[in-house]
Amino acid sequence: MDKVLLKESFERISRQKEAFAATFYQRLQEKCPHLLPFFANVDIKRQQTSLMATLAVLVRGIEQGDDLSPIFRKLGRVHHERHIRAEHYPDFGSTLMETLAQFDPEWTREHREAWAAALDQCVRGMMESYDPGATVYRVQISGVRTRRDSLPVS
Repeated sequence: MDKVLLKESFERISRQKEAFAATFYQRLQEKCPHLLPFFANVDIKRQQTSLMATLAVLVRGIEQGDDLSPIFRKLGRVHHERHIRAEHYPDFGSTLMETLAQFDPEWTREHREAWAAALDQCVRGMMESYDPGATVYRVQISGVRTRRDSLPVS
């Protein structure tokens, strides 16, 4: 993963953080109405701020080589407690990638690859908190697959 591209992309996007976050959640609601119930009792402005803070931690942590797994697992527990399932992540991820591309005027395939790798790392950590006995063996922005060692691979 190209840490420099990731950091520079986030810096450009952060200059428009309010518009970015608002656009992302608006797009998510339009493209994924099945996710609306998860936001029924949520302060959307606070959620937008939280999204930007999480992306900042992700980018800074990757840049500095920090172990972000405790943060990702905590985030995963919060999402799991809200009944957000693994199959919801691809919709969120693809919408986020579209919005990142829209707000980064220098977006390239390399930026997409850097962001996808960063988000995959985040989702992997989040999924580890869903089922501590499961092995997360494949994470891509397009989907998440887990398995338990005693069960066949799904």
